[in-house]
Order: sequence, then C-alpha cells, then structure tokens
Amino acid sequence: MKKNSVKRLLSVLLSLVMVLGMIPGIGASAWFSHSDHNGITFSAWWSYDNLPTAAGSYCLTDSVTLDSAWVVPEGTTNLCLNGYSITLTGSPDVVFDANCINGESITLTSSTIGVFDFSNGGTLNVYDCQPVAPTIVSVTGADLNVGYAAGSVSINATAAAGHTISYQWYKNTVNSTVGGTLISGANTDTYAIETGKPAGTTEYYYCVVTATRTANGATAVATSPVAVVTVDAAVGTTYTVTYAANGGSGTVPTDANSPYADGATVTVLANTLTRGGYTFTGWSDGTNVYQAGNEFTIRANTVLTAQWSAIAASAPTVSGVTGAALTYGYTAGSVGVTASAAEGHTLSYQWYKNTANSTVGGTLISGANAATCAIETGKSAGTTEYYYCVVTATRTDNSATATATSPVATVTVGKANPSYTVPTGLAATYGQTLANVTLPNGWSWVNVSQSVGAVGTKTFKANYTPADTTNYNAVTNVDVTVTVGKANPTYTVPTGLVATYGQTLADVTLPTGWAWVDATQSVGAVGAKTFKANYTPADTTNYNAVTNVDVTVTVSKADPSYTVPTGLVATYGQTLADV
Repeated sequence: MKKNSVKRLLSVLLSLVMVLGMIPGIGASAWFSHSDHNGITFSAWWSYDNLPTAAGSYCLTDSVTLDSAWVVPEGTTNLCLNGYSITLTGSPDVVFDANCINGESITLTSSTIGVFDFSNGGTLNVYDCQPVAPTIVSVTGADLNVGYAAGSVSINATAAAGHTISYQWYKNTVNSTVGGTLISGANTDTYAIETGKPAGTTEYYYCVVTATRTANGATAVATSPVAVVTVDAAVGTTYTVTYAANGGSGTVPTDANSPYADGATVTVLANTLTRGGYTFTGWSDGTNVYQAGNEFTIRANTVLTAQWSAIAASAPTVSGVTGAALTYGYTAGSVGVTASAAEGHTLSYQWYKNTANSTVGGTLISGANAATCAIETGKSAGTTEYYYCVVTATRTDNSATATATSPVATVTVGKANPSYTVPTGLAATYGQTLANVTLPNGWSWVNVSQSVGAVGTKTFKANYTPADTTNYNAVTNVDVTVTVGKANPTYTVPTGLVATYGQTLADVTLPTGWAWVDATQSVGAVGAKTFKANYTPADTTNYNAVTNVDVTVTVSKADPSYTVPTGLVATYGQTLADV
C-alpha cells in the first residue's frame, strides 16, 4: 500500500474520531486534553494532514503537513502547537491563505506563537506548551594564585519568554561534563571556589541550567561547557626535580636545571640505572609515567621514581614422572617428578590427586611440596589413582614465576599373596580318592576325584583361597602330603566246612588266604562248632590281614577203632546167639 493511501485511510479514521468527539462522553477531550495558557482547555487534534474547519481550542498530537494553505475558520481558534509544527507541502514557509490581515506567511513553530487576525473575522491564538531549553551564553573559569582570598566560576544563560531559570553546579576530576559530583547548595549563576587550595591545583566545573515554563511547570535543560579553575604558585616560587632509584643500582640522574620556576617546562632525563631481573619502563611522578625527553609543566616539588617491570620467569622443564604399582598391605609408596629450571631460578612443587586420568580438576594435596609425594597406606587392592605435579620455577632476582604441569603419574594397588600353612597330618586309606580327605577351611584339591594310590606317603596338588579375596590372591598347586594306609580287604567267610569227631582243625581245609588261628585245636564233639580263623589277602602291601574271624565247622561222628574177635567157635546147628 502506498504512503498516500495509508495517509488517506488514517485521515478517515481520525475524522471518525473527531465525529465521535462531538458525542457527549466520547469527545476527544476524553482521550487527551490539557489546561494551560490562560486556563483554556484544549482538545486533542489527531490529524496530521489537515487542520480544524470550525473555531475551538485544539492541541496538536503530531506535526501537520498540509497540501494547501489553511483557511482559518470564523470566530476564535486557540491552537497549542504542543512542541509540533505546521508546514505546507511545496512551500514550507506559507501556511495561511492570503486573507491573513497581518500579511503573515510563516511556518507555525514555537518561535511564531502569538495572535493572528483574518479578513473573514477569524482570530487565531497560537500557543506552545513545550518548554524551551535555556541558552548558554558563556561560562567563566578562574586562574587563581596560591593564597587567594576568593574565587569563583560563573555562567551567563538566558531563558525564553514565559520561563524561569535555575542552576546546579557540578565538580569533576577530569575535563568533562559527564560523571561530575553535584555540589550541594551551588544553585546560582556563580559558585564560590573553596579557599586554601595548593599551588598546582586544577579543577573542572560545569553547570546544568534548567528552564521551567511558568504556565505548566515543564522543564528543559542545557549543560554548560567546562569551567577550568587553576591555582598558580606565588611569584618567585621554585620547585625541585629529583630522581629515585626504586631498587635500581647505579648513579641516579641529577637534573642540573633544578630548581625550576613555577610553571616552567621540565625535560625528563634518560635512565642511568639497572636492576637485575627487571626492565626499566619510565619515570613516574605518581600520576603520569614519562620517558626520556618527555616534558611536563612543574607546579610542585616533583620526585620522579624509576619504574621497573619484572622480567618473566622461564617455565621449568618436566622430563619425567614416576607412578607406583603397589601391592596390598604395602608399608610405603610414592610418586615422583623429574624437573629442571633455567639458571637463576629455583624449583618448587605442588602435587594434586585426581579421580580421572587428567591434569585438570585435581585436588591439591596439602603439604605435598617436594619432588616426591608419599602415597597414603591402607588402600585396598583394585585402587587406581592419578597424581600430577605443578612445578614452579621462581626467578631469584625478582620472584617472577612460571609453571609447568607434569604428565599423570598412575598409582595402582594389586592383590597380595596371602600367608598360609600347608595342611599336615592328612590320612587316607588305600582305594579312596582325595574327596575322602578333608582339608582345612580355604583349601581344596585341584583334582578331588584323584585316587590316593598305594599305601605310603603321597603328594597331591591343592589350592588355597583366602577369606579376603578382594585384597589377596588365591594360591594354586600347593604340594600337600597325604599318608595312605592299608585298607581292610573284602572277604567271604568260608562255609560248608566239615570234620569228623576226633579230628583237629588241621584236618579242615580252608580256602586260599585263610588259616586257623590254632590248627591243633580239636574240632570237639559232633555238631556245628565255631572256630577262629585269619584271612590274609593276596596284596598284603595295601590290605590288612583279617584276624579272629568266626568260621563254622560241622563235626560228624567218627568211625571207631576196633579189634575183630578171633577164636570164636560154634556148633553146627547153633545160631550166632549161641556164640
């Protein structure tokens, strides 16, 4: 949308506002109004491209640009410019049409407020309620002599008609109208300088002048230029210039022209001093630093003190760092750093401990200020810690320092081998396995299913696991001795043995391996009898003999011994009963 089209749309809307302003309770004065200028109440004029066509009291809310000269309406029109202006496109100096009785052809601004009469009977009273800033005509400083009895700074300022004027003085340490300190009570066009200021004093003053419209209390301000106040020495006053070594060695410069008259120009001398570890940077009078050949105006006895800049230290060289691989239960351990410094430097150390493998963010270890740092005892196996050292090289001549940080020194704590006692007094029986041999707590057989073997003293492998497996290693393949004894053999008691009455056990044959305890023993009377026998296994190396085993023998009747009768006779016909 073009600018002219926007203006037309806004003009229509503003005209609507003006129409609404005629409705009671919705007037423009309800939007914006002010009373000023002889008690007149002004209504807001919202348009920026036309002016009223009916007499009344109006207050501009924006500058107005007209396309044609304004015909002031009949009657009395009061117009407050309110700090704005009215111009005519193409002819900015012509606002009214030619019927202005006064023949005025002007732009209406705050400089043209007044009364204008027109041939159509219209009267235009032009006002402006905006304050006009005061005009600073001049400001005067003061060039005083030491011991002055009075002195002042002053300002000459004017205000536009309908305004009053007021003053506020400020004092500054620099030649500026910014950042000064308000001087309480300094509210006139002249400010009296305090007496007693020493020779060489230079001070800066400025005044903030306020113009206040009497009609509405509105204000505008203007700040004066700086008024400089100087205090010179009495006529004939002289001042000395001396030089101070400030730690330097050699002959201090002497100014042959000293003393100087007040206000004279001093040329700064060249440096003739040296100072180990420092570079000369100039001569200071406490405020400024001068180089040889610089000039300044002398206002007081002046001491120029040598200024020295410390030569930077050379950083130390860190050539190595040593960590520590410790074993649980250790009684001592340390980390160390190897460093060297340039000539004229001393070394100092500060160790840090970190939770990460980094030389950033570690915790300073109080008292760890040597090339080595002792590791605290009592750390558990599995501990990993990181240490680093900040090495400082300090110049012996000026105490300047430079540092270097070592690489990380890693400390680890490994498991220890436990103390243990190899089990003794272990026994087994031929035919058993190691599972049958009980070991003390913590011990276990490498091969629990292994046979203990033949009778005798045998060595087998066992492992030892300590109760604290966090800090101690397991011990493997320890030789443990087991004494293997003979076993009792498995046997079958002989059965079915028989004997005849009158026999001895020697007459009763036993199976292989068996023998009667007493082979001469009689089997006794007929019947089942029990006798003691011993069993001797074939492998007497690994098996015990079994003694006094009850063995049953069945004893039967024996055939008796007898003598066959002889010489017996009988007669024919007899029976054996007759014999």
